[in-house]
Amino acid sequence: MRYRSFNYILILTFTISLSITIVKANIEDENKLISLANASYPLTLTDGYGRNVTFTEEPQQIVSIAPSTTEVIYAVGAGDKVIAVDFSSNFPNETASLPKVSNFPAIDLEALLVLNPDLVFGAGITSNDDVTAMENQGIQVFILAPFTLEDVFDDIVKVGQITNHTTEATLLKNSLRTRLDSVLLNASSFTYQPKIYLEFASDPLYTFGKGTYGHDLIELAGAINIAENATGLYPQVDHEFIIINNPDIIFYTKGSWTTTNTSSITARVGWEAISAVKNGMIFPINEDWVSRGGPRIIDGLEAIHSKVQDEVKSKTLSTSTTLSTSNTTTMTISPSTKDIVTFHMFDIMGIIPVLAVIIFRRVHS
Repeated sequence: MRYRSFNYILILTFTISLSITIVKANIEDENKLISLANASYPLTLTDGYGRNVTFTEEPQQIVSIAPSTTEVIYAVGAGDKVIAVDFSSNFPNETASLPKVSNFPAIDLEALLVLNPDLVFGAGITSNDDVTAMENQGIQVFILAPFTLEDVFDDIVKVGQITNHTTEATLLKNSLRTRLDSVLLNASSFTYQPKIYLEFASDPLYTFGKGTYGHDLIELAGAINIAENATGLYPQVDHEFIIINNPDIIFYTKGSWTTTNTSSITARVGWEAISAVKNGMIFPINEDWVSRGGPRIIDGLEAIHSKVQDEVKSKTLSTSTTLSTSNTTTMTISPSTKDIVTFHMFDIMGIIPVLAVIIFRRVHS
């Protein structure tokens, strides 16, 4: 049997509305760079506690009392203004040599006053009492308290505006949004959603529930959090719960909260029956990537999505359907089919992604 010719039939062309939205958002943001390249003071912005905070001039001495806010400040290029951080701020490496004035979330007000900062960035866990105490001493406070990735993006721009790094912040936001949209677009093509158990403490077992970044990242990556209906933001679960829910993928955080490793998980009594254990789908993930509302949260999303994608491919191959994330995807509908359907993703003038479905019909001699 051999192919004598191919009849190329273009049967479907359509635009992807999500991609168009991405393009529009990027164009709008980049247009704003011209007018927002330099901050104009006085500047009034609303912080995470709903407080309208007015900045009369560009801050020169900044203290960050939360690791997530520290990462945002450095990411927008304002790290040279940071004079102190909290003990939990461990990224980037430049923070190691800075004075520590907060054992997150508690603050050392006396040490803070000695440094005489003109701005303190806090987080959603910073107490109202601490905010009031700092303001009573003449210290300006701005709280970042993002609940969603969109909130994280908005906070990045706000920090850029406050520190007079609007251009860098807007470009960073666009870059992160592009990476997020790429994951969402790819996840939308998945034929099923694997189940994930994301562990951040092992004795006892703790995981991420609804309302946390860990849970949101699992869903955005195209999977299901087995603890989505558990009680609390960070529910404690038992071994039976994990075994019964039988996750396809297990992630365990690496950092200050746990010393778990793959070997210790596979050795747990009864866990040998879990799909993730049987199939070797157990992976470490940086705890900061799934718990901090800063730029590296997209690293966490991409890390989870990569393994979800591998699991989906594996399951799809086992049912004789092959999916690929490259620009050209060949899908065998069934072993006996006479048609091979090939999907081509390309751009028209680099702006509008178009999906063309081409059927190559076999002509047998």
